[in-house]
Amino acid sequence: MSARFSKVALRCAAFAAAAAPALVSPLSARAADVATPRVVSLPPPVQKDQPPPDSQWCYGGLHGGFQHTRFEVDAKQTPSYLNLPSVVNDHKGYFTAPIIGAQVGCNYVARSFLAGVEVEGWLQPYRSPPHCETLIDPARECMRVRDRFALAGSLRGGYVHGDFLFFGKLGLAWLNTDFSFDHHRTKARENGATETAPWQYEDVHKRSGRLSQMGLLLGFGAEYMMDDGWSAKLEFNQILTTRKEFDSVISSGKFCSEQSDFKCAQVAADGTTVTPPNYRDTSGDIVRQVAKMGRSVVKLGVNKRF
Repeated sequence: MSARFSKVALRCAAFAAAAAPALVSPLSARAADVATPRVVSLPPPVQKDQPPPDSQWCYGGLHGGFQHTRFEVDAKQTPSYLNLPSVVNDHKGYFTAPIIGAQVGCNYVARSFLAGVEVEGWLQPYRSPPHCETLIDPARECMRVRDRFALAGSLRGGYVHGDFLFFGKLGLAWLNTDFSFDHHRTKARENGATETAPWQYEDVHKRSGRLSQMGLLLGFGAEYMMDDGWSAKLEFNQILTTRKEFDSVISSGKFCSEQSDFKCAQVAADGTTVTPPNYRDTSGDIVRQVAKMGRSVVKLGVNKRF
């Protein structure tokens, strides 16, 4: 019996020795977990969605404003039958008129410094008020001016600060200017006017001319970024041009110098139609003129990025 008990005891001891590692291993792992602190990674903080500003973009927009124009217009050559007093040869003055236009361009910004190009055009919807001059005899001539269309290309450079963009520009402008003249001169008969001969001669004509020229454009301004797509701008331009000649063509008119008792209206005292000795239809004749123009432009506009 003691021998059987001894065998049982030996089997139990062998089983315990075999099972001990399996029982001790989980306890050891749990003890290690308790002894070693666990590091938990936290999610990154939520940041507001603010994409970086574009470093380059293109845009298009509209503008309006005012143009202040200064002019000097002289007669250089006149038809042989007209002397200088009959065509006023010294128009000097200025006027301010509204303009409307559009622009397109592209910008590139690096470290807040701006470089860009811009092409723009504008027109003047209205002509200037009449500018009139009076000379001897009496001779009176009125001139009106209108810039039909201006086209300009410029390089822009500047600085970006927050929502503001400050810039200067340098470029060339092509200008197309219309001139219109309304001339009238009469001289009474030296021996007194009569019903049949109220004047000695009459010089009446209307003429027009067009001057196309290039000018240097200088400008500066500021632009405010209202949001990611729209901006508003305010700028000032100065356009410098040189003196240039142009032809002024008479569209309708007459020159009439009476040497008898007939009216320049070509009607005799008895009602018959006659032609005075020195009557000329001046339509189609050319007066060569020279003009110097200066322009200051203020523009207020909006741009849309694309």
